[in-house]
This record gives sequence, structure tokens and C-alpha cells, in this order.
Amino acid sequence: MNLRAVFPQRQLNFSNTPSWGSLLGVVVSCLVGVQGVFADAYTTIDGKRTEAKILEVKGQTMMVSVGTGQIGVPLRNVRSVEMPVPPEVAQAQKLVAAKEHEKAIQLIRPVAQKYRGIPVLWARQSLSTMAGLYLSLGDFKGAEDTYKEAQAYYPGSGSLESEVGMARIAVAKGEGASVKGKLEEVTQKALADKAVSREAAGIYSQAFLALGQLREKEGELSAALESYLRTVALFPQDASAASLAQERADELIAKKVTVP
Repeated sequence: MNLRAVFPQRQLNFSNTPSWGSLLGVVVSCLVGVQGVFADAYTTIDGKRTEAKILEVKGQTMMVSVGTGQIGVPLRNVRSVEMPVPPEVAQAQKLVAAKEHEKAIQLIRPVAQKYRGIPVLWARQSLSTMAGLYLSLGDFKGAEDTYKEAQAYYPGSGSLESEVGMARIAVAKGEGASVKGKLEEVTQKALADKAVSREAAGIYSQAFLALGQLREKEGELSAALESYLRTVALFPQDASAASLAQERADELIAKKVTVP
């Protein structure tokens, strides 16, 4: 169905058309207003909000553009940040879904490294996506280093995500028995969570994927399929995890595996 907005017809009266000068003034005012609306901004822990272009993170300092120069704001003093999601994030997710992991990591890595530590969800998840891609490509060291970096920059929710990420590495290395308890703990919490946040949903995605991989390695194919399907159906927020879970689920279903 083609939905179209219906507007009442109006008679145009050109007798009171404003001058070009006044029109230009209106346009300039609109542009200034739009710029103000879409400008980057950050709020420090004392509640002060500042509009400034956010450039990158160097060490533990967020660099911002002020006038013709730059200043550094310690990340520990930044409570929140407002800025558009870089287009590379969505582009990388599309490549992940298409299983083009090499291209995806080339796209997401510069973004993750440039904005790591900024307190916005997409920046933290960019690190997680990069680590997951390293893992998919068999680069355990790259994945481990990235998860540790996420834990250092995001000691709160990033800490649990790093724990789950390290569990994924253990499973991939064939050391899943040491982390099975942790994965079961996180996934049980996920099923009991009645108000899942966007942050937690991505972590749960990875946990169910890892548990499915572990169960599959242990020969528990029905339980593995159940974990994969929960990743895809309940917690698809981590695109990389959901894509891998769907792939494994499809293969198990093709082998006539069912969920009891």
C-alpha cells in the first residue's frame, strides 16, 4: 500500500512575497538552527553541557575541537556524549550479516580505535564487534587484546561483555569446560531479565552463541540448537553473534536436529 500525506490545497499569493534579503536571512537562521541541533556535545560529571566537535580519543583523553584549536577532556570527567553514529558502524554490520568478515573488520577497526572509551553504546559495541570478528577469523590474540581493551575503557557493562568475550575465546580454543558455568549463569539471567537493556541484550547475544558452540562441541546438539535459536530470536542485537548463530542453527536443522 502506498501511503501519501495529504495536504490541503492553498492559493498562492505572490503579492506579499518577501525580498531576497529577508529570505536569505531566514535560510541562514535555519542553517544555524540545524547546525546547533546536530552538533556534537558532551556533558561532564558536574552537569555542564558543551557543544563541540568530538575528534578522537588519545589514551584516556577525549579530543574536541573548540574554535580553531583543540582541547583534551579526560574521559573520567565525561558523563555522556551526544554525537551521530558513524556510518561505518551500520556498513560494517551489513558486511557481518553477509559474512564478509575481512571487509567488516577493516571498516569497524578505525572507528573502534578512534572513539574507544567514549560513553556511548555504539562506541563500546564497536570494540565488541571488532573482537568478535577477530574471533571469527581465528585471530585469538586480536580478540583477546580487544576484549581486554574494552574492559579497561568500559569497566562497568564492558567488564561483563569482556568476560563473555573471553569465554567465547575459551570455547573456540577447546577450553569451554572452564567457562561453562559462567555462560550458563549469564544466559539464565538473560531469560529471567524482564527489562533487558540494549547494552545487556548484546552481551546476552554473545553468551547464548558461546553456550551453543560449547554444547555443540560436547555433542549436545538439541541443546546447542536451542541456544542458537535463542540468540537469533530473543537476543539478535549483536549482529555478529546472531549471524554466526543463524549459520550454525541452519546446519543443525539441515541434519534433522530438533529442540525438545
